[in-house]
Amino acid sequence: MLYKVLRFESATVSCNGEKLSVDVADSPLKQMLGLMHREKLAGNGGMLFVFSREARYGIWMHNMRIGIDIIWIDRHGKVIDIVEEAKPCRSIINCRTYRPREKAKYVLEIKYGYVKKRRIRIGDKIILPAST
Repeated sequence: MLYKVLRFESATVSCNGEKLSVDVADSPLKQMLGLMHREKLAGNGGMLFVFSREARYGIWMHNMRIGIDIIWIDRHGKVIDIVEEAKPCRSIINCRTYRPREKAKYVLEIKYGYVKKRRIRIGDKIILPAST
């Protein structure tokens, strides 16, 4: 799989007092691949998409094998939108793209059900790696 060939840097993100170990998608190729084709995601794992500017970045679930929660974060680390329990889709037809209501600089994809379990809400602060 391509994600095994691409080198994703690891980073730590803090979410409501809990640390998450994330792969950082900081290039267009890494962002396009995202978590596609991955069979599982650790309970404290995820992927942080780091974009060069704020925009309404869409997340597409095509070729995903696992469900995820999606959190959009602004340049100040504030949660601006959330999608809980986004399900994979196997076909391009009727494969929904999830978009935030506001512009974001970061997108955090985490394990399905994590948002509910940790009670993450719009307006919460996410502590991001200093290098982003």
